[in-house]
Amino acid sequence: MLDGIAQVQFNRFEGNVIPYVFAGGGFVIEQFQDFHLQVPAGLGVNIRAGNNSFISVQAEYRKAFVADRDGLAVGFGWWFKLGTYDNLDEWPLDDRDADGIADSQDLCPDEFGEAATGGCPDLDGDLVADKDDLCPEEPGTRQTNGCPDTDKDGIADHDDACPDEAGIAANNGCPATEPVADTDGDGVEDEQDECPDTFGKVDLNGCPDTDDDGIADKDDLCPDEAGLLSTGGCPDSDGDGMIDRDDACPDQPGIAANNGCPVTDTDGDGVEDAQDECPDAFGKVDLNGCPDTDDDGIADKDDLCPDEAGPLSTSGCPDRDGDGMIDRDDACPDQPGIAANNGCPVTDTDGDGVEDEQDECPDTFGKAELNGCPDTDDDGIADKDDLCPDEAGPLST
Repeated sequence: MLDGIAQVQFNRFEGNVIPYVFAGGGFVIEQFQDFHLQVPAGLGVNIRAGNNSFISVQAEYRKAFVADRDGLAVGFGWWFKLGTYDNLDEWPLDDRDADGIADSQDLCPDEFGEAATGGCPDLDGDLVADKDDLCPEEPGTRQTNGCPDTDKDGIADHDDACPDEAGIAANNGCPATEPVADTDGDGVEDEQDECPDTFGKVDLNGCPDTDDDGIADKDDLCPDEAGLLSTGGCPDSDGDGMIDRDDACPDQPGIAANNGCPVTDTDGDGVEDAQDECPDAFGKVDLNGCPDTDDDGIADKDDLCPDEAGPLSTSGCPDRDGDGMIDRDDACPDQPGIAANNGCPVTDTDGDGVEDEQDECPDTFGKAELNGCPDTDDDGIADKDDLCPDEAGPLST
């Protein structure tokens, strides 16, 4: 059996659940004789299990052009993508709720929401996030914390004694007995108008919003370009938290430390090149990106014996007898010794603590201060130089 399949994926990059449909054509040869055509078609869904891996659930109906060969099949599987996207910089940022807004910029990263409300849900569609909306199931205005204001006087209906007549707060929402001042004629009386000389919007307390992004011009760092509240009203095309005008790579998600551009990791070891002491060699994060072939905790570049594990005290070289001389320079690698003896232990035949090389009486137990010779009468004169070795006397006699 051989098929040719065309697959169309939806929500390909943005989400963790990627539905798809497919259809195609193929042929089957049975017992190397019978040949007939088949048309497979179906649908499925890929559920992200990791950056490049998915769990797949698929249903397929296969139409055959011979009798008794039509069939329906359901399958489960797992697949892993070995390749990379044509442009790695298009790989999406973390987005747990799959709403198209990166978690780093999403005020509600675990709830699907809209960009206009900072990634938070807005059940009544009034551009006031449910978490801030005192009336989450009734459309309202920002000025009234998401509650309805039928007469547009800036007083929520539930607090308005005259909900169908524009009024003033001082009169419980009812019209003033005397005309109120509204210099700019925007429907917000001067007393409540934060921009009394400029025609503005009621839900922005009388202030204008030139780019219509829901942020008053006076609070908008980019009043002529629509943006998000989280970026001060400025656009952030790649969703990396840096506004476009300060972003050296406005269409590629990056980091602030790299002026908004994606970090480069040439050797793919998880340590960006700027911090990687071995940028062209795959290494360990805890060794600043450098490899450690013998896994002794010392980077190969600092290891005198990169293929043999050893302690830091001997620059990464092994020292089996622990005498401070590395094995390759130690004439007695399994016996603790001294450097002056090429790593071998010193010889002291008579066991008096004076090595034979320095002992003037190497076969007789003696005193260290007499170069290893005995002093039977304990008069400070070695027996070999003492005319009366059994009787103490002065050196002068």
